[in-house]
Amino acid sequence: MSKETYMSPKEAADYLEKSLLSVYKYINDGKLSVAQEEGISTKRNRLLYTSEVKEFKNRTSKPGWTTGDIGKKLNISASSVYSFIENGDLKGEKKRWGNREVYFVEPKEALRFIDWYQQERGSSTLTSPKKNEGKSFYSKKHNLYLFQELYSLHLKQMARVTSMAPIKVTDEQGAIYTIDEAVELGFKAKKIYEIIPHKTSKGYAHFKMPLPSSIVHPQFDLIEKIYEELSFSNIYLYASEGKLELFTKQFELTDLEKVYYEQLNKHLMDGSVVHKTGVTIANSSIETISFPVHRDYKDLLIKHAELKGISLGDYVKRIVETHVDQENNK
Repeated sequence: MSKETYMSPKEAADYLEKSLLSVYKYINDGKLSVAQEEGISTKRNRLLYTSEVKEFKNRTSKPGWTTGDIGKKLNISASSVYSFIENGDLKGEKKRWGNREVYFVEPKEALRFIDWYQQERGSSTLTSPKKNEGKSFYSKKHNLYLFQELYSLHLKQMARVTSMAPIKVTDEQGAIYTIDEAVELGFKAKKIYEIIPHKTSKGYAHFKMPLPSSIVHPQFDLIEKIYEELSFSNIYLYASEGKLELFTKQFELTDLEKVYYEQLNKHLMDGSVVHKTGVTIANSSIETISFPVHRDYKDLLIKHAELKGISLGDYVKRIVETHVDQENNK
């Protein structure tokens, strides 16, 4: 008969890949036992049965990666990862976990998907729009947007705005003009976009895509469709180093051609894109939860949010996400 061995709570925490606090909680909840044999455990130095710790890990280990696990690796939301399962780009299986049904992905498949995602879309350091940035894609003076299509009846040529500071216009032949030169040649905006009031809904859909070299690329037409739907007040746009990032409030596009719908799906970083009955809807992953709280707690939350230099909503969101992540990892 083999001799029983023991682990300290710290060794058990390392083995289980949990915090020391979690291990003490397992002990208090009766999920792990302190060795009772005489001379083994003391009040100051409690030891756990190695066999029980191993059995506990086998019993409680996740049967794969969750959408949340993959999302953390890629800096995107769990709902965005789930959309790839729905589209067939990621193989996941729904399994019972605790008291709920959860999608799990085999480790090998998860690593394959992470590698594919990073190669296809690249990693992003932006998870939300930067305050006071991302608005330089629009010129109020000229009422022009970056990548907006222009047309000259005189030259019978199209062109696009390819730079905003200063404004530069590039035609189909690759010739580059200042805005004054372009106006002199008869280039005018093909469409004038109505100014849409700022939408107060929370969150943004996030898209990241390569910057096409050709001004006739359909990606630019898609961006213009979004301009038309949202105008500059509901968009943040960043263009640099051959990459383009868009943060958009919710928008709906009717009878969108397949090529544009595929572009939206392909370049989605966070949020959702749903296509049904002729309407394509892009939305953020943010949903609102309302709950009552004592005034004293609210005052404390406001105080801590101010100290961190963030809004009350962002501070509460951070607390909730941190706590839920800790609970999921227990």
